[in-house]
Amino acid sequence: MSQTEHNEQITPALLVCGAEGAGKRSLVQALLKATILPLPSPEEGITHTIDIKPDGIPVTLVTANEENVDETLSTLSTLLPWTTILLWLVRYDKKSLESDIATLRKLRAKAPELPIIILGTGIDRSTTFFNPATFSLASPKSDAEKAVCEWMDHLTKDFAEALPNAVLPCAVGTGPNDISRQFNLPKISDTIENLLPQAMRMQWIAFEKANKDTGVKAEKMIVAATTAAGTVGLLPLPIADMPFIVAIQVALIISLCSLYGKAFTADAARSLVLAALSALAGPIAFQNIIKFVPGFGSVVGGGVAAACTYAVGKGTKLLLERNEPFTLSAFTKTVKEFFSEYRKKKKDPEISKK
Repeated sequence: MSQTEHNEQITPALLVCGAEGAGKRSLVQALLKATILPLPSPEEGITHTIDIKPDGIPVTLVTANEENVDETLSTLSTLLPWTTILLWLVRYDKKSLESDIATLRKLRAKAPELPIIILGTGIDRSTTFFNPATFSLASPKSDAEKAVCEWMDHLTKDFAEALPNAVLPCAVGTGPNDISRQFNLPKISDTIENLLPQAMRMQWIAFEKANKDTGVKAEKMIVAATTAAGTVGLLPLPIADMPFIVAIQVALIISLCSLYGKAFTADAARSLVLAALSALAGPIAFQNIIKFVPGFGSVVGGGVAAACTYAVGKGTKLLLERNEPFTLSAFTKTVKEFFSEYRKKKKDPEISKK
């Protein structure tokens, strides 16, 4: 496996589809705070597709042809091998859903494992004076809130056959920073995150902009990377392939630095990771990082891979929060401290060996 192939495995790819005017471009702009040029209107009978890559997250926007379900299905089918999650957008207060339902039903048959999120967009159009801070669908009181709840129930019922993973309402505003008309974006972002494979969650958390708490996002990134590294470590992964565990840790450092507004190169991050691993696994202790699996030879232990990644993440976060320089001595010192902390928490015999 090449480094490029590995990077593709930890980077989520979104497929955003809906009829013309459903709000595809506006949704991506709101979630990722990326400015995207207006989409050209599709010619009659033509499904329009555009690829963008805001902030390193590959996104494909597809305008569904409501007059030709098979054409839309054909376009989506060619994109499935590169798609992690499908977001299907329906504009408020659309009632005729025959083409949407038919497309998703056939798509589900082709890709039974594909996570699908149905988004009811534009709910801010339900009232002239929309205020996302007070608009409530949990306890609807106003006519607009009750109308949106009724419409969302309609979507949930009609799309049930397509087995979506979630059906959510939202409003995305007219631009990336139009927060006065944005509604439910953090919930959408969290739903995407929870549906992603563990190895991809760190990248999504790093680049999504719906959630604002830097500290919380940093902790979620560390958990995602730690889980991903631990999962890789449980596999019969030869030591020759250990760079892919290191790659997770390098990506974690770069993502955390980006989150805190600090530029960091891959080479610099790799140097820190290798120095930290060397400090944790000297010539004698190195035997504790290795376990023997009959038929596969030496492999990296899952517990140790997770512990090292946790320590790298927590050490990076600490230095960033203290605004301290990333010297080798400072980094390895904090990583060793957090490695010991993780070992005590988990009490894993594989990690605790001396």
